[in-house]
Amino acid sequence: MTLLVDQPVSAGATLYPRGMTVDAERRSAEDFYQQGAGRTSRAVTIRVLGPDGSLRRDWLASHMETQLNELLRLDAGWDGGAADPISMEAVNSVVAIVGQISSDLAVPPFVFPLPDGGVQIEWHAGREAVEIEVDGEGAAHLLVTDAGGTIVVNDELMPHGPADLSTARRAVERLSTRLLRAR
Repeated sequence: MTLLVDQPVSAGATLYPRGMTVDAERRSAEDFYQQGAGRTSRAVTIRVLGPDGSLRRDWLASHMETQLNELLRLDAGWDGGAADPISMEAVNSVVAIVGQISSDLAVPPFVFPLPDGGVQIEWHAGREAVEIEVDGEGAAHLLVTDAGGTIVVNDELMPHGPADLSTARRAVERLSTRLLRAR
């Protein structure tokens, strides 16, 4: 199981009981220096719940945490227009979905911001792809294509709820194996 620990990054307070990392403290100080006390950055910390119930850190969680925190730093209008900042609802959904369909052996997805405050994640190998678009409200859409480019799944996922992602999980495993063999 993958968990998301919401971690506001500010010099004076945090909801994360283990305290902030040196990087988070440095970012917080930089934000305060550059923008004053009125604005704090948003950041997340992702931990994976191990089979024994202990929280652990794995490389995929670390990668996703870095990617999502970069997106959370985007201000309104990041696209040069009227794009919304990335929503925490979208981030929560992405973490839940990636936690359900990826394993320690999976290659990481490409991660993109969406103008409505959402996030898109994608895995590609040739014409085979798994694409998940999460809107700013946290609702997700899944598109899976096979090696021939044929659509296997094109369906909405329930926001923040359990969904049958077995086809996406198998496709990510296949893509990962294919990409790792090609290296």
